[in-house]
Amino acid sequence: MLTGSFLLSFEAVLRKLVGLVSTLMLARLLVPEDFGLIAIAFLVMGFVDAIKQYGAGAYLLKAESINKDMINTGWTINVTSNGFMAALLIIATPYISDYYNDIRLINVLYAFAGIWIMRSFNNPGLIMLRRDQNYLPLIKLSVITKLLAVAMVIVSAWLLESYWALVIGQFVTYFSMTVGSYFLHSHRPRLCLIGFKEQWGFSSWWLLQSIVGYFKGQLDTFLVSSLYSQGILGAYHTIKYFSSMPTTFLMQPVTEPLLVQLRQLKGNTLYFNQQLNVALIVALIIATPISIFFAQEHKLVVQVLLGDNWLEYSELFAIFSFTIIIYVFQKQMSEALVIFGHSKSIFYFQLISMFLIYGTLLSIDAPDFLYFAMTKVWIEAIVVLGLTVFFLTKYSSLASVGNLLLGIIPIGISIMLSFYLSRDVDINHIAFIRLTVKAFTFFGIYFSCMFFLSLILQKVSPEWRYIWQLNDKIRIFILAKFRKLIL
Repeated sequence: MLTGSFLLSFEAVLRKLVGLVSTLMLARLLVPEDFGLIAIAFLVMGFVDAIKQYGAGAYLLKAESINKDMINTGWTINVTSNGFMAALLIIATPYISDYYNDIRLINVLYAFAGIWIMRSFNNPGLIMLRRDQNYLPLIKLSVITKLLAVAMVIVSAWLLESYWALVIGQFVTYFSMTVGSYFLHSHRPRLCLIGFKEQWGFSSWWLLQSIVGYFKGQLDTFLVSSLYSQGILGAYHTIKYFSSMPTTFLMQPVTEPLLVQLRQLKGNTLYFNQQLNVALIVALIIATPISIFFAQEHKLVVQVLLGDNWLEYSELFAIFSFTIIIYVFQKQMSEALVIFGHSKSIFYFQLISMFLIYGTLLSIDAPDFLYFAMTKVWIEAIVVLGLTVFFLTKYSSLASVGNLLLGIIPIGISIMLSFYLSRDVDINHIAFIRLTVKAFTFFGIYFSCMFFLSLILQKVSPEWRYIWQLNDKIRIFILAKFRKLIL
């Protein structure tokens, strides 16, 4: 679990950096109208990712043991469902183009439909590498694919000066991933329906809840496109993307091995609850300071990342930064429910929360887009709190909840001290240097406080005692990798 988390986090950070550099370079090669088209295309491709991420793969990760027939059945479900959704996209494309009054969308979305079908033919044998937590080959393929795609996007944008550079980049990404997957594993898929009913019974709920989850996360962007100007839509979409980077590219890889690791502990309630508490505390240790620092220094962060032209939207970045903490609770509770086989509960949660969030957004008369965004985040926090309470009352004990609250105390104290002690620290220098100094001050105070408080708590808290042991393993692991690298 430790090695897997480290490798996935490293790969995610690397991909984030490569993606950030490519986005900044594209901003200087493409016109704003192209970015508006890209925003709409990403809404569609985000739906593709929602379909691709869940489904049969979750079932195969959850199962105690799997065989070739199960893998092939999952692949058959994946190819069939993706083909069906691609056909629906092709049918819907003219209507989407008419809605946005942009004929360029027709060819772009047709191309994305073809890419969608192509990516569904990935080698399903890669699931065996994930089950064995053998992430290194997957990471190598992902990084190579990302670098190749970015290079092609930049060259295409320079030569064509067109939004087709994005389409070419998407094609290169998924073509390389599909071809490369057959070099990583010897399994060769075939159509199979053995055990279809059981897999589809599980995967269909995952499919439904991922679709609902996507709409819950992206319907606000669609509403902004309908209620506000195109400039605000571009700012809303872009800033929402940048504020989600810690969750998409860091927190998600850190928590992915949880599903594989905790399924073996389901029968031991005491140890399962302790390990779930540890996973949640560790995630909050990382997520909370990032969220609060982004909110505190939103102007500087936006100025450094996006430039002076985006400063008027920096408060939007501050609002979205709190979704990092919300994501931690939602991700951990959802994965725990999967282990207990309650994928239907997750679907119902996504459905209810979607209606609550967007029912409220449609019923209020938001004076501006900041009020709109703040309302969305607050309601989302409330419904995720409800999911957390539901799980803890149903599957945890009062003692375990008490240990969790005790484990979170150092995080809260450290955040308050770092917030108040660092907010007035500043120097008269360029934005990047100012942000660097503020970040070192904030996180230096935070982790110093965390160290001393956790040193005390590890004597009375089993969760913090385990985290200290985990810290020793991480230190030994990093030192071993460093020695191996330099020798």
